Amino acid sequence: MVRVIDGKRYDTSKATEVATWTNGFDPTAFKYREQTLYRTSKGNWFVSYDSGPIFDSTYHSERNLHFDHSNIEVIDADTARNLLEKWNEVNQLEEYFPNYIEEA
Repeated sequence: MVRVIDGKRYDTSKATEVATWTNGFDPTAFKYREQTLYRTSKGNWFVSYDSGPIFDSTYHSERNLHFDHSNIEVIDADTARNLLEKWNEVNQLEEYFPNYIEEA
């Protein structure tokens, strides 16, 4: 998937896939939801979303109404770190944010 956001190209086939989360539903289910965290070669972070029809992103284009089952959102490093922590991706946290984790 490729999106241009604020003049920058975000391409899932060229960025590094860091982690993926799903809600456990079958990919063909209406309630299916998947989020994949990526990092570009320049160190920028983004999340791609893939979902069933219940989570459609609806938008208008001229006279047409579009339903999009996938999208890309640009995020900052703090949000990326928070997602990795929320998803319990310890190895990725240690790799990409080595100074964040300390022993309890």
